[in-house]
Amino acid sequence: MSRPAARTASSTVSKRFKPKLTPQQNEGLRLLKAAQAEADGLTSDMSAFVLWNVASAYGSIDRSIQSNILRRAFLATLTIESPAEGESCPRTEICGVKSDLQYEILQTLLQQSRTAAEELLSSAEPEIRFMLWQGYLMARPSGDHGTAWTDAQL
Repeated sequence: MSRPAARTASSTVSKRFKPKLTPQQNEGLRLLKAAQAEADGLTSDMSAFVLWNVASAYGSIDRSIQSNILRRAFLATLTIESPAEGESCPRTEICGVKSDLQYEILQTLLQQSRTAAEELLSSAEPEIRFMLWQGYLMARPSGDHGTAWTDAQL
């Protein structure tokens, strides 16, 4: 019984302990929160881009907040329209935005939590699923027969 109490006490202490932030750091957090709130009013591509950048800033502050924002950014990419198959894109620099964002977001999530990335993987563009799967196979040590992504996720 004293064991759970010790965990509770230590978690209470860690929740109470917050490093003192400088005025510049407080302003930075305020700006991140404002950008995150304003992202909902943007087009899906801009919203995903802003959230991805906000998440990047949270990477050194709070990984759980970063993961939540990355998830929102990925979900925003799902409403970005892709050119129809065989249709040419007049401005190639913007045609890959959806894929580029999905790749970067999922790549960051994979570094943090494979489970979090796997939850979103089946919704990613097919070429992104393939690229991430290739990267996973290449990064896996030889002889590692850990759980592989299912065909449904790919």
